[in-house]
Amino acid sequence: MAKLDLMSEALAKKMITCLNIPPSKQDELLCDQLKKKIIWINRKHAIFDFVLSAFTSKTQFSYFFEAYPVFSFAVNQSIKEFKNELVFGDESILNQLFYEYIFLLVQICPLDDVEKPVYVCVDFSLGELYTKFITRQIEGFLNMNIEIEHRLSSKTDIYISDCMLQGLKLQQLICKKPPSADDWQFFGDAVIRAKQNSKG
Repeated sequence: MAKLDLMSEALAKKMITCLNIPPSKQDELLCDQLKKKIIWINRKHAIFDFVLSAFTSKTQFSYFFEAYPVFSFAVNQSIKEFKNELVFGDESILNQLFYEYIFLLVQICPLDDVEKPVYVCVDFSLGELYTKFITRQIEGFLNMNIEIEHRLSSKTDIYISDCMLQGLKLQQLICKKPPSADDWQFFGDAVIRAKQNSKG
């Protein structure tokens, strides 16, 4: 187990390096917590020979790479580096570990520490109440690291309104009536594109 624990600590350090978290006292606690949890996850797989069928394929990878690009990159790079030590007798365990490590990072690491937020300007001509109504719906996009603005700024990534602004070089979602499911799908895709663009 000592060899496994040392490898798990090295994997956690690799993940932290990939996340580019600036060192601070709070982050030392996060690093310790991450190391302990990764040791626990890896011990569990070394001791118990099981694979959950729900998380053995790569079919959901694209969702996580879109919704959590920084976390996904860090986990993917870490797994690649320690692939030979992580197989635990079954190659499909690597896919399961990808998901477990992502779930762990989402749980313990504040997204806004590692990823630039997507700034969304919400501005409707129907007034403050309708603007707040739309804002509440956007706030339902949990874990997408969205910051709401009510005026355009140099930070704005997406503009959502009932009026098109000519010459605005941002993604615009124009809704003349309450947004439909298709409009929200477009919005979600726009958030993902903004995240990808900010990544470079």
